[in-house]
Amino acid sequence: VQNSYAYLIATPEKALCDLIITKPGIRIQSLKAISEFITQDLRADFDVIEQWDLTIINECIKYGYKKTELRLLKSFIANECNI
Repeated sequence: VQNSYAYLIATPEKALCDLIITKPGIRIQSLKAISEFITQDLRADFDVIEQWDLTIINECIKYGYKKTELRLLKSFIANECNI
């Protein structure tokens, strides 16, 4: 098909990991800080977060930068959403 395009669309989990990794100035060093980032800065919907797949965040931790921040993200989601 002429003039067709393909797009890769990240899952919400991957998109959030990418945001944390690539956004300059994000220094998350505690569960309180990640909580504030997700709830106040991003205004995340916890009904949606409860359905997230933590294995995607694990993969980002393995291959990404800001491993500490991503581990805190995973812990926060697991604790707050009982995943």
